[in-house]
Amino acid sequence: GYRSYGIKNSPNALALNLGAGGLATDLTAPATTYDQFRAVFVAALQALHGSGNNAVGNITFYVSSQIWFNGLKVANSQVSTTESVIEALRKLPGVADIKMSDRFTGNEFAAVILSSEYIRPIIGMPITNTPIPRVTPMDDWNVLVWSASGLQIKSDASGRSGTLYASAA
Repeated sequence: GYRSYGIKNSPNALALNLGAGGLATDLTAPATTYDQFRAVFVAALQALHGSGNNAVGNITFYVSSQIWFNGLKVANSQVSTTESVIEALRKLPGVADIKMSDRFTGNEFAAVILSSEYIRPIIGMPITNTPIPRVTPMDDWNVLVWSASGLQIKSDASGRSGTLYASAA
């Protein structure tokens, strides 16, 4: 009777709307400029570090592959540098790193302060190995392996958190 939560649906994760009712920015669109990318990342930084939340620590961004590959384009084509949008965003104060994750698709990403103060794995059951009996000598050796684990996303009584999920929905 218990419900499980992850970064996308946790009531303790902050939400950032990238759709029409929010920032109205599609980070997967080829026409998206560096300034638009920067505005979204600064909004995420402000949501976590700003006066309404005051979370402390550098933020790691986990982006979809569509955002990642769109962010590999040159940040400013008017200068002779080949710095990508992702490389330029990594230089923003408060950004620890930007990584691609297969857990996100399309115009969605997560921003997390990697500290047990805000998010940590919880183990409900250690890894268990149970061998499956061999019926004949020609049977292969097989073992059942399982465990129970999840994420604990924390927030304080005021709803302040170190985890953010951004999507267009």
